[in-house]
Amino acid sequence: MKQIRLFEYHVPILPSPKLKQLSVLEYIEVQKHIKPSTYASEIQHRLLLDGVVHPNDLPGTSQINRRLREDILFTKKKLKPKKPGALDRQNEYLDAVSRCPASKLHFCERAIEVLCYASNATFTINLLHSVVAVDYFNILPGPSNGLELLISFDEALQLNRCGIELIYQPPYSPHLNTCEYCFNQIKQFLQLHQLLAMNETKVAIGEAICHITAENLV
Repeated sequence: MKQIRLFEYHVPILPSPKLKQLSVLEYIEVQKHIKPSTYASEIQHRLLLDGVVHPNDLPGTSQINRRLREDILFTKKKLKPKKPGALDRQNEYLDAVSRCPASKLHFCERAIEVLCYASNATFTINLLHSVVAVDYFNILPGPSNGLELLISFDEALQLNRCGIELIYQPPYSPHLNTCEYCFNQIKQFLQLHQLLAMNETKVAIGEAICHITAENLV
């Protein structure tokens, strides 16, 4: 009886094997939201410690990192100290934007993601949105640049005739770029409709943009 009690005390009860993969992904996503700097090895340890997976099913660190990139769409960027005056430029940008009525604000950007599919074709998305929805977009074959972006919107809106003021986002401030919310939704739509994206990439991009509404824009 004493040996049995010692065995029960020292040997932990293992969780049931073959838990659903979705629960593992949800757990990994929650851990990264709680602490974005968490390493894959720490998540691996927590998966086992909290009984989310059986030891035989424990994913490796490379698998965790791959799931973060491909399924949860997390990216990482090396943080650098901000240069003197960087916050001043951000505050100036926010002050300028806050003086404009929300109904008259429009944000434009070109997609940073390079979209490559079965044909090895690459496309660049020039996109302009308001607080309501996406107001204008075009899809260009191949890479683009900032000049082409301005030319395309000048043709669409005739900027020099409408009295529109251009306010440039300060450099190294991706958190101020609201177009990234649109591009993330486009990326998710293309991943969910991979067959359409491979066969008709431009059509898939257009469909993805049509699904962006005021409710999920920001």
